[in-house]
Amino acid sequence: MAVQAQNKKARVWVLLFLCLTGGYALGLLNDFIDPAKQLVPMVLIAIVVAPIALIAQAISKYGEIKKVKGLSREEQRRLDEAVNTQRSALFYYLFFFLLSTTGVAIGFYAATLKISFNANLWALRATGFIAVFATVISFKIYRDLAKVQDYEAIVTRRSEERKAKAAALKKLSEDSPNSKG
Repeated sequence: MAVQAQNKKARVWVLLFLCLTGGYALGLLNDFIDPAKQLVPMVLIAIVVAPIALIAQAISKYGEIKKVKGLSREEQRRLDEAVNTQRSALFYYLFFFLLSTTGVAIGFYAATLKISFNANLWALRATGFIAVFATVISFKIYRDLAKVQDYEAIVTRRSEERKAKAAALKKLSEDSPNSKG
Protein backbone atom coordinates (compact mmCIF):
# COMPACT_ATOMS: atom_id res chain seq x y z
CA MET A 1 0.00 0.00 0.00
CA ALA A 2 2.89 2.34 0.77
CA VAL A 3 4.31 1.74 -2.70
CA GLN A 4 0.99 2.78 -4.28
CA ALA A 5 0.97 5.97 -2.21
CA GLN A 6 4.55 6.74 -3.27
CA ASN A 7 3.68 6.07 -6.92
CA LYS A 8 0.67 8.36 -6.67
CA LYS A 9 2.77 11.12 -5.11
CA ALA A 10 5.38 10.70 -7.82
CA ARG A 11 2.72 10.93 -10.54
CA VAL A 12 1.30 14.09 -8.96
CA TRP A 13 4.76 15.69 -8.84
CA VAL A 14 5.45 14.74 -12.47
CA LEU A 15 2.05 16.14 -13.51
CA LEU A 16 2.72 19.36 -11.61
CA PHE A 17 6.15 19.68 -13.23
CA LEU A 18 4.71 19.09 -16.70
CA CYS A 19 1.91 21.61 -16.13
CA LEU A 20 4.32 24.25 -14.85
CA THR A 21 6.63 23.59 -17.80
CA GLY A 22 3.69 23.93 -20.20
CA GLY A 23 2.67 27.18 -18.55
CA TYR A 24 6.20 28.56 -18.72
CA ALA A 25 6.62 27.48 -22.34
CA LEU A 26 3.39 29.12 -23.45
CA GLY A 27 4.37 32.23 -21.48
CA LEU A 28 7.48 32.49 -23.65
CA LEU A 29 5.16 33.23 -26.58
CA ASN A 30 3.97 36.43 -24.88
CA ASP A 31 6.26 38.63 -26.97
CA PHE A 32 4.91 37.15 -30.18
CA ILE A 33 1.17 37.25 -29.43
CA ASP A 34 -0.72 40.50 -29.71
CA PRO A 35 -3.43 40.56 -27.01
CA ALA A 36 -5.57 42.82 -29.21
CA LYS A 37 -5.98 39.97 -31.72
CA GLN A 38 -8.75 37.81 -30.31
CA LEU A 39 -8.12 34.78 -32.55
CA VAL A 40 -5.24 33.35 -30.50
CA PRO A 41 -7.02 33.58 -27.13
CA MET A 42 -10.13 31.98 -28.62
CA VAL A 43 -8.09 29.07 -30.01
CA LEU A 44 -6.34 28.61 -26.67
CA ILE A 45 -9.64 28.71 -24.79
CA ALA A 46 -11.08 26.15 -27.21
CA ILE A 47 -8.17 23.82 -26.41
CA VAL A 48 -8.88 24.22 -22.70
CA VAL A 49 -12.63 23.67 -23.21
CA ALA A 50 -12.18 20.45 -25.22
CA PRO A 51 -11.97 18.14 -22.16
CA ILE A 52 -15.39 19.33 -21.00
CA ALA A 53 -17.08 17.39 -23.82
CA LEU A 54 -15.01 14.32 -23.02
CA ILE A 55 -15.91 14.55 -19.34
CA ALA A 56 -19.61 14.86 -20.19
CA GLN A 57 -19.33 11.74 -22.38
CA ALA A 58 -17.56 9.84 -19.60
CA ILE A 59 -20.18 10.83 -17.01
CA SER A 60 -22.88 9.54 -19.36
CA LYS A 61 -20.99 6.29 -20.02
CA TYR A 62 -20.52 5.68 -16.30
CA GLY A 63 -24.26 6.16 -15.87
CA GLU A 64 -24.90 3.52 -18.53
CA ILE A 65 -22.54 0.96 -17.00
CA LYS A 66 -24.64 0.95 -13.82
CA LYS A 67 -27.50 -0.49 -15.91
CA VAL A 68 -25.55 -3.60 -16.99
CA LYS A 69 -27.53 -6.77 -16.38
CA GLY A 70 -26.21 -10.16 -15.32
CA LEU A 71 -24.32 -9.11 -12.21
CA SER A 72 -24.61 -10.65 -8.77
CA ARG A 73 -25.60 -8.36 -5.90
CA GLU A 74 -22.00 -8.22 -4.65
CA GLU A 75 -20.70 -7.38 -8.13
CA GLN A 76 -23.38 -4.72 -8.56
CA ARG A 77 -22.51 -3.19 -5.17
CA ARG A 78 -18.80 -3.06 -5.99
CA LEU A 79 -19.52 -1.70 -9.46
CA ASP A 80 -21.81 1.01 -8.09
CA GLU A 81 -19.16 2.02 -5.56
CA ALA A 82 -16.44 2.24 -8.22
CA VAL A 83 -18.67 4.08 -10.68
CA ASN A 84 -19.79 6.58 -8.07
CA THR A 85 -16.17 7.30 -7.16
CA GLN A 86 -15.21 7.82 -10.81
CA ARG A 87 -18.24 10.01 -11.54
CA SER A 88 -17.51 12.12 -8.48
CA ALA A 89 -13.95 12.71 -9.72
CA LEU A 90 -15.31 13.59 -13.16
CA PHE A 91 -17.65 16.18 -11.68
CA TYR A 92 -14.67 17.77 -9.91
CA TYR A 93 -12.74 17.82 -13.18
CA LEU A 94 -15.73 19.35 -14.93
CA PHE A 95 -15.99 22.07 -12.29
CA PHE A 96 -12.25 22.73 -12.51
CA PHE A 97 -12.27 23.07 -16.30
CA LEU A 98 -15.34 25.31 -16.33
CA LEU A 99 -13.84 27.53 -13.65
CA SER A 100 -10.36 27.61 -15.22
CA THR A 101 -11.73 28.34 -18.69
CA THR A 102 -13.67 31.25 -17.27
CA GLY A 103 -10.55 32.47 -15.48
CA VAL A 104 -8.43 32.25 -18.63
CA ALA A 105 -11.10 34.08 -20.65
CA ILE A 106 -11.16 36.85 -18.03
CA GLY A 107 -7.35 36.94 -18.12
CA PHE A 108 -7.31 37.37 -21.88
CA TYR A 109 -9.97 40.06 -21.60
CA ALA A 110 -7.90 41.82 -18.95
CA ALA A 111 -4.92 41.68 -21.32
CA THR A 112 -6.75 43.99 -23.71
CA LEU A 113 -7.20 46.58 -20.95
CA LYS A 114 -4.48 49.01 -20.01
CA ILE A 115 -3.58 47.70 -16.56
CA SER A 116 -0.29 47.70 -14.67
CA PHE A 117 0.51 43.98 -14.62
CA ASN A 118 1.05 41.82 -17.70
CA ALA A 119 -2.29 39.99 -17.83
CA ASN A 120 -1.54 38.49 -21.24
CA LEU A 121 1.58 36.73 -19.89
CA TRP A 122 -0.30 35.30 -16.92
CA ALA A 123 -3.26 34.27 -19.09
CA LEU A 124 -0.87 32.47 -21.46
CA ARG A 125 0.88 30.75 -18.56
CA ALA A 126 -2.42 29.67 -17.04
CA THR A 127 -3.56 28.40 -20.44
CA GLY A 128 -0.36 26.40 -20.89
CA PHE A 129 -0.71 24.91 -17.42
CA ILE A 130 -4.34 24.00 -17.99
CA ALA A 131 -3.71 22.68 -21.52
CA VAL A 132 -1.11 20.21 -20.24
CA PHE A 133 -3.42 19.21 -17.38
CA ALA A 134 -6.30 18.82 -19.84
CA THR A 135 -4.19 16.58 -22.08
CA VAL A 136 -3.14 14.33 -19.21
CA ILE A 137 -6.67 14.14 -17.80
CA SER A 138 -8.07 13.41 -21.27
CA PHE A 139 -5.73 10.42 -21.65
CA LYS A 140 -6.72 9.23 -18.17
CA ILE A 141 -10.42 9.52 -19.02
CA TYR A 142 -9.94 7.66 -22.32
CA ARG A 143 -8.08 4.90 -20.49
CA ASP A 144 -10.82 4.67 -17.86
CA LEU A 145 -13.53 4.59 -20.54
CA ALA A 146 -11.68 1.75 -22.26
CA LYS A 147 -11.66 -0.18 -18.96
CA VAL A 148 -15.40 0.41 -18.58
CA GLN A 149 -16.08 -0.85 -22.09
CA ASP A 150 -13.89 -3.92 -21.49
CA TYR A 151 -15.76 -4.66 -18.27
CA GLU A 152 -19.09 -4.24 -20.02
CA ALA A 153 -17.98 -6.68 -22.74
CA ILE A 154 -16.85 -9.25 -20.15
CA VAL A 155 -20.16 -9.07 -18.29
CA THR A 156 -22.14 -9.34 -21.54
CA ARG A 157 -20.06 -12.30 -22.74
CA ARG A 158 -20.44 -14.04 -19.38
CA SER A 159 -24.20 -13.53 -19.49
CA GLU A 160 -24.38 -14.96 -23.02
CA GLU A 161 -22.27 -17.96 -21.95
CA ARG A 162 -24.67 -18.62 -19.05
CA LYS A 163 -27.66 -18.49 -21.41
CA ALA A 164 -25.97 -20.83 -23.89
CA LYS A 165 -25.04 -23.24 -21.11
CA ALA A 166 -28.59 -23.19 -19.73
CA ALA A 167 -30.02 -23.82 -23.21
CA ALA A 168 -27.61 -26.69 -23.78
CA LEU A 169 -28.48 -28.25 -20.42
CA LYS A 170 -32.18 -27.89 -21.17
CA LYS A 171 -31.73 -29.51 -24.57
CA LEU A 172 -29.72 -32.36 -23.03
CA SER A 173 -32.36 -32.94 -20.36
CA GLU A 174 -35.09 -33.02 -23.06
CA ASP A 175 -33.10 -35.44 -25.22
CA SER A 176 -32.16 -37.83 -22.42
CA PRO A 177 -34.06 -41.18 -22.29
CA ASN A 178 -35.20 -40.59 -18.68
CA SER A 179 -37.13 -37.49 -19.63
CA LYS A 180 -39.26 -39.34 -22.21
CA GLY A 181 -40.39 -41.90 -19.75
